[in-house]
Amino acid sequence: MSDFLNRSDLTVYVRSGNDPDFPDPPWLLVPPGSGNATLIATVPGKYLKIAGDVLSEMDAGEKATVDAAEAAAELADNRATSTANVDANEVQGFDLRALIETFNKRDNYLVNRVAELQAALDAVKASSGPADNIRAAIPAWWLATNTRTKPETVTDYKNNIAAGAGDPP
Repeated sequence: MSDFLNRSDLTVYVRSGNDPDFPDPPWLLVPPGSGNATLIATVPGKYLKIAGDVLSEMDAGEKATVDAAEAAAELADNRATSTANVDANEVQGFDLRALIETFNKRDNYLVNRVAELQAALDAVKASSGPADNIRAAIPAWWLATNTRTKPETVTDYKNNIAAGAGDPP
């Protein structure tokens, strides 16, 4: 009975296997107490590499590459699972994905408005001239008086958000 390591998947390690069941090309014989046995016991299989019959530990750069690939695969899997969960959560004709996208558009719209307001306030603070100069620093559409009714305003807002538009008219 011997220990064997699968050459194509270094995470597969068989202890006390029957020698004829593990032929040499796909399996590496790992004698007990050898350097290979020590590596297998102390280093995770994903950080091992093999060249011929020599088993060694990856360097830091190779380990980072393995970790980055695992993280990317996990992220892709999480996104796929989340998308599937969102798509499956349509309740009584209510599309959760569409609602999330609408809220994201609305939030982006509001964040942009806040940034514009901050820029205008910064311009007002920096202005040291007469009141007309300060007023000129504020975007004109902020000062305009809209004569729309509430339903018209709501409809316009919804249309702007649905179109991914930025500033209101």
